[in-house]
Amino acid sequence: MSPTAARNAGPKGLTLIEVLIGIVIVAFLGLLVVNFMGRKVTHSFLPLSWVTREAGLERQMESVVSDYVREMNTSATPATVLETIRTRNVSGQYGSGVSMYYVTFSGFAEANSSGAFPYTATDYLHVSVSDGNQTLMTVMTRSRSGTADLAINF
Repeated sequence: MSPTAARNAGPKGLTLIEVLIGIVIVAFLGLLVVNFMGRKVTHSFLPLSWVTREAGLERQMESVVSDYVREMNTSATPATVLETIRTRNVSGQYGSGVSMYYVTFSGFAEANSSGAFPYTATDYLHVSVSDGNQTLMTVMTRSRSGTADLAINF
């Protein structure tokens, strides 16, 4: 038997100590990964749920805004469009989580030539769509007072 063959004839594989040391090292590395990234991994679905909820809010708001634009451009009485939109919300057409109320801006309006303020309490409609801690808001105005005024083009 040659010396090279005798050297290669020994036992092959890992000893029990080497296997145990390998398991301990892998367990320690796993502990580090879970400790530093565990919360990020276990809560990684949250951003997806937030985006999904926000997309739902945007759909609701888009429904309100598209009705507003359509009514403002086609209504024979543009002065009543905000009340029409508010009435639709009261009847539940836009779904849950949509709230609307009229707002006034005191101190910001300029008086017209006769000294009167041209805006009334129903000229601005605040619209908000909420779902938990996410809220979208907009303010709609009575921008056309008659059918001779230019249409709103979005």
